[in-house]
Amino acid sequence: MKSNPITALYDLFGKLVIEHGSAVIQEKHIALLKEQFALLEKENTNLKAKIQILEAENQDIKQKNGILIKKIQTYEQSSHAILLDTGEVDILLFLAKQERSEIEPEHIAQSLNTNLQIIHFHLEDLQMKRLVEARPIAPFDHSPRRFWSLAQEGRRYLIKHKLIS
Repeated sequence: MKSNPITALYDLFGKLVIEHGSAVIQEKHIALLKEQFALLEKENTNLKAKIQILEAENQDIKQKNGILIKKIQTYEQSSHAILLDTGEVDILLFLAKQERSEIEPEHIAQSLNTNLQIIHFHLEDLQMKRLVEARPIAPFDHSPRRFWSLAQEGRRYLIKHKLIS
């Protein structure tokens, strides 16, 4: 059976339109994909640059951290090797002998027969060395008045130097 030439032509024309339409759509898809690929490449380049910056910062932080760890270790070793002056040792011994764990500076000054300003100076110095501890006299008290007590490191100092047994 022969097909009608008009029908055959119509079928060919239909195929041409469909294929041409598919090609146009396909070109649009390819163009869209190329555009998205370009954006992803740009983003990838930016992320690689950020990674390099963060890695450099991380290295710097690691280096600084190492230095700080060494300083802390040196400080901790030296804090046990330090020799305190007589006034500071007297304060540590006084605090160690107290039944109460919280003493006012005025009581220390009176008991050691020392000027209150000197006691405050030594207490602050001992606190920086972590040998004594201070806390406010009353909760939520914002005044500079403090109770003082012997810290574990202060007790360790006295024992190590055979000042108490």
